[in-house]
Amino acid sequence: MARKKLKKRKLLISLFFLVSIPLALFVLATTLSKPIEISKETEEIDEQQVFIDSLSGHAQILYEKYHVLPSITIAQAILESDWGNSELAAKANNLFGVKGNYKGHHVTMETDEVEKGKRKTIRAKFRKYSTFFESMDDHAQLFVRGTSWNKKKYKPVLEAGNYKEAATALQTSGYATDPDYADKISAIVEKYDLDEYDEVNPSLKSVDLNASIKDSAVQDVWSKPSTDDRSIRLTSAQSYVGKDIKVVSKKQKGQSVWYQFQINDKLIGWIDDSAVEIKEAT
Repeated sequence: MARKKLKKRKLLISLFFLVSIPLALFVLATTLSKPIEISKETEEIDEQQVFIDSLSGHAQILYEKYHVLPSITIAQAILESDWGNSELAAKANNLFGVKGNYKGHHVTMETDEVEKGKRKTIRAKFRKYSTFFESMDDHAQLFVRGTSWNKKKYKPVLEAGNYKEAATALQTSGYATDPDYADKISAIVEKYDLDEYDEVNPSLKSVDLNASIKDSAVQDVWSKPSTDDRSIRLTSAQSYVGKDIKVVSKKQKGQSVWYQFQINDKLIGWIDDSAVEIKEAT
């Protein structure tokens, strides 16, 4: 009797292992087949600062040439184009709401105007540009050449000693019909510390070079040279291998040289010159 009980117990133990071991192996295999989730914070890119960085260098180049304060140029671009996101900026690369034709090109769009204290919507022609930089160039030249009926219309803007004086001059010169225009421009300058760009930067040059990213490039693309304070990493240079690029700005600091480039007339960012292959002019 004792032997029968012992045999029965051994049988039950054997059955237990026969069932439990495959089940355990199945659970283990199922667990291992699932991807291991690692907690990872996605680094958010400050698109507003990237927009400022993309324009600040060229704004300083124009300041040296035309004496339009960079803080005013950038603040107007922010206000008029909604950080480059407006329909006018998207369709015509027009950052400043400049009306009329540019070299025979324009778009017709609705716009709000204030007349005799009342706001109304009208349809008007706006200048169409190939690039944001072309829009900035024309904006600076507008202040220099004035209008057909008043060549000195914007002279007070050029003579302003600081952004507050320049913003007031914009208002009194009739650049915009918004009665709060000067206050809005000054507020943007102060919020984003744009007056830090109000100086000539001899390390910056405007260039026009056809180029490509080297296949072996391991560098990153930045919102401005990575050696500058608060520069933002945008992507890897490998993202643009095989694409034609246009180098539009050059910055040299000691032995370090950086290029700002665009693709299909769209600004991309800054990259170390060692990642770039300049094509010879044909």
